[in-house]
Amino acid sequence: MNILIFGAGVQGQHLAHALNKPENNITIFARGKTYERLKNRGIVLHHYLQRKDTVDEFNYIEELKESDAYDIIFVTMKYSHYYSIIPTLANNISQNIVFVGNNSNPRKLRQTILEQTQIPKNIAFGFSISGGIREDNVTNILRFNAGELKVSYLDGGPSIS
Repeated sequence: MNILIFGAGVQGQHLAHALNKPENNITIFARGKTYERLKNRGIVLHHYLQRKDTVDEFNYIEELKESDAYDIIFVTMKYSHYYSIIPTLANNISQNIVFVGNNSNPRKLRQTILEQTQIPKNIAFGFSISGGIREDNVTNILRFNAGELKVSYLDGGPSIS
């Protein structure tokens, strides 16, 4: 599966690590210093409760082009940044988008994307049972209940596996 994780904070880094399987091709969207740091050292996670450290390498991009095709895009940015990226997501050819995190108005967010796109979109919302803090050299992760990601659609929708 070709996966884009749009956002390289705690949630994005942990999600990339959790999805890092041979059958998945993972790309992470990051900008500025975060992009440079990840490109140079990969994702370094300290799993606090599991008492282990991991290092993962992925593909990294600073720009999502209209023609970049992904089976699914996970948006892991802060809610306050969602509306600034809607035109980029609406114009991209990928059809499946999952917003991960606390979203105070998912119906408005979904409607805004659908109004701006010419491409059919399946938009879902997810909540990850993990947290942590990002530092310069490592991201500290607290994951509970195996770090599950709960995903659903507002009014039913296609299955995401």
